[in-house]
Amino acid sequence: MNIFCRIIFIFLSCSLVSNFANAVPSFSRQTGLACVACHVGGFGPHLTDFGIYFKLSGYTFSKDDAFRIPIAGMLIASDTDTSKPAAGTDAASKNKQVSLDQASLFLAGKLSQKAGIFSQVTYDGVAKSTSIDQTEIRFANAFVRFGHTIIAGTTLNNNPGMSDPYNALPAWGFPFISSAIAPTPSEGTLLDGLLSLRVIGVTGYTQVDGKWFGELGTYSSISQHFQSKLGLAADGDPGVVHGSLYARLARHESYGSHSLSGGLTYFSADIQPDRNSYAKVGYTDIATDLHYQWQISDTKTVAVLGNMIYEHRNMADILALGNSQKSGLNYLEHNISASYYWKNAYGITLQHFGLAGSSDNIVYGSGYAGTSPNFKGSRIQLDWTPYGKQASSGILSPQLRLGLQYTMYDKFNGGKSNYDGSGRNASDNNNLMLFAWTLF
Repeated sequence: MNIFCRIIFIFLSCSLVSNFANAVPSFSRQTGLACVACHVGGFGPHLTDFGIYFKLSGYTFSKDDAFRIPIAGMLIASDTDTSKPAAGTDAASKNKQVSLDQASLFLAGKLSQKAGIFSQVTYDGVAKSTSIDQTEIRFANAFVRFGHTIIAGTTLNNNPGMSDPYNALPAWGFPFISSAIAPTPSEGTLLDGLLSLRVIGVTGYTQVDGKWFGELGTYSSISQHFQSKLGLAADGDPGVVHGSLYARLARHESYGSHSLSGGLTYFSADIQPDRNSYAKVGYTDIATDLHYQWQISDTKTVAVLGNMIYEHRNMADILALGNSQKSGLNYLEHNISASYYWKNAYGITLQHFGLAGSSDNIVYGSGYAGTSPNFKGSRIQLDWTPYGKQASSGILSPQLRLGLQYTMYDKFNGGKSNYDGSGRNASDNNNLMLFAWTLF
């Protein structure tokens, strides 16, 4: 199938299903606002200033007091071409094949005057399984004290960082979608998804005068039995989480057509990887982030997202068992992306990402070049969002984004060439993905 036929097939596989769905994105239906009011380019997690306010206020802003069932759906179809997929992997068996990657159902919107929910259940079209996805319930209240406007709230969520109103942490970072079959580096930090969906946490937050934001919370692990009930595979269990602390401080400013926020995040936890062993790994993450937008005109927007995470792992218990060469490992992970949207429909995003970490002859002794987890790469995405510039009509109003995303690696699992000892190069994992992403 040539590339043009594949693009058309992907478009039809999503858009035809959407056109028969008797529902619309629930937030737009609730607020009566077009998607561009909350989302840069009219689609996806990247938020405008109003989108930030909507999230902070617990998803409760509404055009009237009428109750609407807060239901929405999502479909993602894609076609990935990996440069040299390794034998025996999904990247090889499903290469250059159109597939339905995800089908999700959302419960998302206002529950009461001061409570709202964002909850997602997803069918994984590659793994052929259904499970809980990112979920949070918010309680929020706005009031004035001593001449200051305050929004205070509480969240119950299952992914550290997803509660951030600026969506500047990896939980909502670019790429907002990626290939379900392409190879990805093996290592990552605690804040970059290690505990995603496998914990339950409570955080409290406050924003003052739309500028200063603070959040404090803690997370606990979910039992393997309950993870199974939620549809989560056993091989993704991170273990038992002890004594975690999540803390965030951020500052937000708007200057006419410019909007800027930056923050610091601290997240620590002792994790017992083997539930039957006493040995723990102590994680301490310190992250800094930047979120910038320039509304050049009503139809032109520049947006920049960036974060850097320093992580230290206390490996003393693992060293005592002979499973580590060192008592401590250090990592520095970065992710920065810049986007330009024209007519709130045509977008281009450039991204650079990478991780530099300590070498260890035991932890990274097999499958890693130089016994190091280091990786580095770039990504470019072109996308078109034909809808989202008008308020939802209430019936048959699907939102659609079509895109082309290319990912290239300069370094993968520690090396540029022969990183796994069997001749694979970092560039063998380069991949091109065509995608259709629809909400309805």
